[in-house]
Amino acid sequence: MGLSCCPITIATFVVLLTSAFADDGRDFITITQMDPDSEGRIISQIDDSSPENKAIISKSFSEAEKINVDERVHVGRNASYLQIDVKHENNTITITSLHPLYEGKLHVIATADGSGLPTLGDRKMEDVIKAQPQSYQEFRRIFDSIYSNTTTAAKNAAANKPSEKWLPG
Repeated sequence: MGLSCCPITIATFVVLLTSAFADDGRDFITITQMDPDSEGRIISQIDDSSPENKAIISKSFSEAEKINVDERVHVGRNASYLQIDVKHENNTITITSLHPLYEGKLHVIATADGSGLPTLGDRKMEDVIKAQPQSYQEFRRIFDSIYSNTTTAAKNAAANKPSEKWLPG
């Protein structure tokens, strides 16, 4: 499975994106929305500049390592998806999924078999997820945890950043 469009463009973008922090040796987490017709855009990003972020990055890397390499990619053909890159101690793990972009607002659900996004109908999302293989349930739990922790940390950092208009000048 994977996108059939522009693999060189997307691969080049990912290398450029992850090298922004990688060149200086810092650890980081970057969440990027990848779209079939564009090179993607950064949704959220944290680096190891604070003790809190260091802890999030370290824990996220440890969690992502638990996902079998074959289970780290859950994307559909010609569909947008989120890519999470976690770099810790000169190692990078990438996990991808389309479920955060489509579920909820469209009343559909991503499943382990990758056969598309079936509608929920009368089913509850929790019941459909519980019927999936344990490895996929674990993938989703880890993906959602890293996504939530990273976006929250990035929002907190932005909220605590001093405004330029208040700096002495």
